[in-house]
Amino acid sequence: MKTIQSPEGVALLIENMWLRHKFGMKQSSDNVFNVALPPLTKKEIEEIHRRDS
Repeated sequence: MKTIQSPEGVALLIENMWLRHKFGMKQSSDNVFNVALPPLTKKEIEEIHRRDS
């Protein structure tokens, strides 16, 4: 499985998949990716807890 570690990498993957779809090209059969997300900030964690309460 391939790993994408940057927002630019995700954007390029989506762009590539869209262009292949748009022009009727066959998609790669190995379109399985692990996206390494950055850890949540304290502010994001607090927001999640507020929404879940």
